Amino acid sequence: MHARQSIELAMEAHAVVCADHRDRQNGPVSVSVKCAVTTMYVSYARPFGPNHGLVRLNYENEIPGHLLETHKLLLGYRDKAIAHKDKTSHAISDSVNHVEIHVSNGNTCLAPIIHAPSHKEMAQFPELANSVLTLINCDMKVC
Repeated sequence: MHARQSIELAMEAHAVVCADHRDRQNGPVSVSVKCAVTTMYVSYARPFGPNHGLVRLNYENEIPGHLLETHKLLLGYRDKAIAHKDKTSHAISDSVNHVEIHVSNGNTCLAPIIHAPSHKEMAQFPELANSVLTLINCDMKVC
C-alpha cells in the first residue's frame, strides 16, 4: 500500500510539472514546480530504497526494457542530486550545476536549482509509473 501511494503521488507531481510546462513561456521555474519535480523523483524512488519495516520493491527484471534506463535515472537522480547532493563527476549530480541566491533577514544562502526533467523522462514517466503500479497490484493479489 505504501509503495502504491508513493508511485501515485509521483504521478500527481508529474502532472503538476507537465501543466506548468504547458503554461509557462521560458520564464523562471516556479517554487511549486521545483517542489513537484523533487516530489516526483523522491516519491517514485522511495519504494525502491531501503525501507525500515516496509517491503523494498525489486522490479528491475520486470520493468519493460525500454523504460529501464529512465527508471535507473530517476533512482540515481534522487540519490545523487536531491537526497544527498553528492558532487561527483556523475552526470546525474552534474545536472544540478547552478545555484540561486536567497536573501532572508539579512542572511544570504545558495540553493541548487533543480534541473527540469528531460523530455524523455517526462514522456516515459507515466508508462513507467503505470508499469510499476501494475506490478505492485499483481503482488498485492498474490498476498
